[in-house]
Amino acid sequence: EVATDGSSTYKHSFAGKDHAFTLDFRRGEEAENQSRTYTNVFRLPVQPSTGDRQSPSDDLIETELTAEYARPMAAHAKLLLGYDLQRNDDSFDTRGETVDPVTGAATVIPALTSRFLYRQTVHALYGTYERLFADKLTAILGFRVEATATDANQVTIAQVDTHVRRYLRS
Repeated sequence: EVATDGSSTYKHSFAGKDHAFTLDFRRGEEAENQSRTYTNVFRLPVQPSTGDRQSPSDDLIETELTAEYARPMAAHAKLLLGYDLQRNDDSFDTRGETVDPVTGAATVIPALTSRFLYRQTVHALYGTYERLFADKLTAILGFRVEATATDANQVTIAQVDTHVRRYLRS
């Protein structure tokens, strides 16, 4: 298994305390490749041994971009507005083979072989307004609007599903 992750941040501070714009970018990837070999030994009825090989692998990529604007307001209040983009690109491959014990030639087993691609993209807009009313009383109002799109592609059997959903959260 191999995992990599990287990120970068840009921040611009405006005049005044806690008045800023921030842009964050992050990308991570995990890749895993396996190989399993099996020997099938038959006792009754007696017959030559056979071999099977399975090779599952996956590649998972996550990308995120976040932009936030924070601004202090009058009367001990704060405003935060933001946008968040998250994207997952995933690939899952499995290969199953029978290995001829005499020639060593591999024959693909369709029931054990598949390729599946999955992508999810989430766009989110959000905001909060926070205000201090007394030493121990703070009110926070917020919203979050999301649009999510998913694409699932079972390449092996040529089946593709696409869904788009929109959400309003508070």
